[in-house]
Amino acid sequence: MRTYTGTYTQGGETYNYTIIAPEAAVFIYSKHVYCKIRITKTENNVTSPVVNRLIQLINVLGRTLNDFRYTDQNGWAIFDVSKMLQLDKNSLQDELNLDYNETAQLALNSIVQLRFFDTGSSIYLVAEELIDGADDITDKFWNNGVRQLRWFSNYPFTFDFQNINGNWNVSTNGGAAEAEAFPYESVVLSYVMSRINAKRYFGIPSSTDMSKKVSAQITMARNESGNLATATDTLNITIDKQRFDLNRKCYLRWIGKHGEVFYWLFRKHSVKEDVKRETFKRAYVEDSFNSYGLLDSDSVNDYSKEASMVVYSGRMSSYEYDVVKSIVNSPCVDMLISYSWSDVPRGGGGGYLEETAKWRRISVKEGSYTVKVTDKSSIDKQMILTLSMPKEGELTL
Repeated sequence: MRTYTGTYTQGGETYNYTIIAPEAAVFIYSKHVYCKIRITKTENNVTSPVVNRLIQLINVLGRTLNDFRYTDQNGWAIFDVSKMLQLDKNSLQDELNLDYNETAQLALNSIVQLRFFDTGSSIYLVAEELIDGADDITDKFWNNGVRQLRWFSNYPFTFDFQNINGNWNVSTNGGAAEAEAFPYESVVLSYVMSRINAKRYFGIPSSTDMSKKVSAQITMARNESGNLATATDTLNITIDKQRFDLNRKCYLRWIGKHGEVFYWLFRKHSVKEDVKRETFKRAYVEDSFNSYGLLDSDSVNDYSKEASMVVYSGRMSSYEYDVVKSIVNSPCVDMLISYSWSDVPRGGGGGYLEETAKWRRISVKEGSYTVKVTDKSSIDKQMILTLSMPKEGELTL
């Protein structure tokens, strides 16, 4: 949290204020996002709270949204602005509108300015950068330490890293790290994640490539108090060269709790179709064969079908399991239905990578989810999911 103090004048009187505002980068889907202000007045060297004062908080950028609160007996007015910020941003589903022919794309962060007013008099303005994610006080050390992802190299894949204007360190197969220019995207925002296409940045993995490691100092880490901090963010990427096969496998992407985009290749276990029938009786049906030799029925059947698919993850490490389990409460989950990539020649020699991916929005069924732990090892976990498939067209009478 950030604290601001000062004075303002209203109706010829001077008042003191203390504002406690969220961090400069805010996860707008958090349970609460509080902005607090305390109004006091100093007379004869004695400072006392101003009670029952109507304070207004206005979002002065984007959508014009506002809220009102009266100060309590201690002079505090407390605003929970999470819904206000969600209404202003409203871009969660668009986070998965990715162009896989770009090396790097930015998450859809935006800026708001929240200004406090007392009966039309401006008190103070607080700027916030908004992130499509949620955060809890127990989510310590986010982006602070070592992360681990798996890159299924024959499928589309991106990974998130803070958009830094400078170099990061890159190594292959545990070798020596080398400084390379980060694929920086110019932006007015200070706190924004970049989604980096691994194939376009690293190139198509060779037969000997087993892992990549990237690291850099970032300012978008979280410390043990849940505040923004500067730290070294290290991401280990395991390269998995499973062949492309959507007949027996299911490739999913989804939005993680903190707004990340995650991917995992599941194996298909079974597909189930639930068919329901509703029957209607017709009053008048000829009790004879028609001219085509058909004896009709007095019943009309209306069928509906719902399909579901059971998939399982394969073996995962503990960190990979923590990533994959975030799919069970993700509001946006996509299943890959087609994908192709190729090196396309261009004038002057060399080539560039061209990718075409098509996805289908699905949902994960509610219920209990199972992790299979076959021994005490941290690298032998599996997860089983049931996916609800979108309804397809059907014949009706």
